[in-house]
Amino acid sequence: MTYRFYVTPDQIERTSAPGDEGVREFTAMLTGGEAQHAAQVLRLGAGDPVLIIDGSGDEYRGVVRRITSGPEGPKVEVWGDDVRPCASEPPVDIVLVQGLPKGDKLEEIVEKGTEVGVTHFMPVRTERTVVHYNREKAEKKRSRCERVALSAVKQSGRGRIPRVYPFSDLTDPSLRERLEGLTLIAFWEEAVTPLQHVAARLFKEGAEMPKGIALFIGPEGGFSQQEAKMLESWGAHIASLGPRILKTQTAGPVAAALVLYALGEGVR
Repeated sequence: MTYRFYVTPDQIERTSAPGDEGVREFTAMLTGGEAQHAAQVLRLGAGDPVLIIDGSGDEYRGVVRRITSGPEGPKVEVWGDDVRPCASEPPVDIVLVQGLPKGDKLEEIVEKGTEVGVTHFMPVRTERTVVHYNREKAEKKRSRCERVALSAVKQSGRGRIPRVYPFSDLTDPSLRERLEGLTLIAFWEEAVTPLQHVAARLFKEGAEMPKGIALFIGPEGGFSQQEAKMLESWGAHIASLGPRILKTQTAGPVAAALVLYALGEGVR
């Protein structure tokens, strides 16, 4: 079994620029929790195969070269000559604009959304949002979601770590600016057009691949009629996920998976 580890870009050295073809040697250094997990939990040794990601979308396949110990804990040096784009990344950016839910549901959304291919999470306050965070608690929640995303990346075999944005309001003008140029699809309980029909129009065979897709999911209680009209005025396609009412923590990952399937990711 090949175990997967994360390093920051400054912990890896490679002999050629990203995107170059051919054999490329690299050296990576695992430190902190990743090194402890490799050396003390998994008990890896010299020659054991490992796979490294640095969040860039590439993956580095190599072997443990040596393990050293010091006052700050173990360090694991990895060497290899196989660097390739991660095949599990989606063909376009998938942005999930998620109405803030109660409790730990946001962490669940980030975990499952990361597994299916979401690349950016934008938690937003809406008319029907019932939970409120001060700035400090909101940042702690966001940081927790980042850690959940990293764990889900390693579990699902992805090469990029999704970004979790600071919480904002759905009506914040800066939100619309961030989504400029993306295809927008908003899911609303009162929508009459199934996602299948919307996807057939947007992603028909021969059509140009969109720059990215933003999916809007409301909190518990969904979007208000006023919010749905606002999103439609932004150019969003209002769609239904079907006759059954899904929980907010279910709707986002399901929508992302269905959209990626419509883009052809499920047919290879």
